Amino acid sequence: MAKKLNESGIKTELNETHKIAVVLNSKEEIPTFIKKLIEAGALIYEVKILEGLEEWFLNLIEN
Repeated sequence: MAKKLNESGIKTELNETHKIAVVLNSKEEIPTFIKKLIEAGALIYEVKILEGLEEWFLNLIEN
């Protein structure tokens, strides 16, 4: 699936076998991204929007 997304121009990072991290330019791109995931065969159970340095840091120290 990540290969299909990368071919479509979306940069993805596989964090775990069940998580991916994606950086988009704006929140408005989220619905289009989710649609591409589904078209690539992904089963979506949750979407989290992480914003800013504080969220990044909390994610870093939690893992």
